[in-house]
Amino acid sequence: MRPTLGDFELDLLGHIADHGPMSARTAFDEVGVPKQVARTTVLKTIDRLLAKGYLIRTEVNGTWEYRSIHSRAALEQFAVERFVNNTLSGNIEPFMLYLDGNKSVTSEDIEKLRQLLAKLENGDRK
Repeated sequence: MRPTLGDFELDLLGHIADHGPMSARTAFDEVGVPKQVARTTVLKTIDRLLAKGYLIRTEVNGTWEYRSIHSRAALEQFAVERFVNNTLSGNIEPFMLYLDGNKSVTSEDIEKLRQLLAKLENGDRK
């Protein structure tokens, strides 16, 4: 079982995954400042993500750079999995009902769902 991620941990980790290796200072400037989060909070969050195994760090010219071991897509999948398991007790029916009543679902979204269903019906799971 993967260690859980809090909301800010997921935001910070997603940013690092999207923008490649970065120093703690860059992470603070790009994530902490816009979200009005203290520098110490960003540093502690980076430490937690290292301890949980979501980040790795490398020393580059005397500065630690942090890199996510997962892509943004994988992180989003973890978040959805956590939501379904923790909030919906593993039952996806409420999620399907949400999609049915959501007016912002586009025809492109519907096509992606059709493609996903076809893969699932063929037993082609990741």
